[in-house]
Amino acid sequence: LTENEESLMQRGAQAQVKAISRLGPKIWTLNFRNEMAHLNAELSEIVREIDRQDSQLIRVLNILKKNKRIYAAILKTLSERNPDKFKTPEEAQMYIESATSRSDALGVAKLIDSTLGAGTFRTLSLLDTQQDSSKNVYKLLAHRIDRTSFEKQV
Repeated sequence: LTENEESLMQRGAQAQVKAISRLGPKIWTLNFRNEMAHLNAELSEIVREIDRQDSQLIRVLNILKKNKRIYAAILKTLSERNPDKFKTPEEAQMYIESATSRSDALGVAKLIDSTLGAGTFRTLSLLDTQQDSSKNVYKLLAHRIDRTSFEKQV
């Protein structure tokens, strides 16, 4: 290489270093913005998942309220087995009806599970608007409500 070419290469390298040093903060800012956008997307997904869970708990409670037979049996059982909390089934109904948020619905779900046994609320989630599901869920819950073994019902 001639001295002239070497000098040009050095000046080119120096220009690149200067350009990088000027762009460095901008590149860092772009990377930071990309990371923040990624974190915001993840946070939004978490919030959507929580909303889905909220709606599932409240959806189960709403379907339970529409199903008169099972709802009445649950209310009666809650009042009988929790006399310190509910003197009548109407008080248990008021408690369930007051559940409008996720935390309220979660409290109702835990109360139902602690009163009727673990997994009862999950069984109630099998309810839908069809009549057949109501009959099947009632059969599944009858031993918990009546305190009889499932085998005796079959």
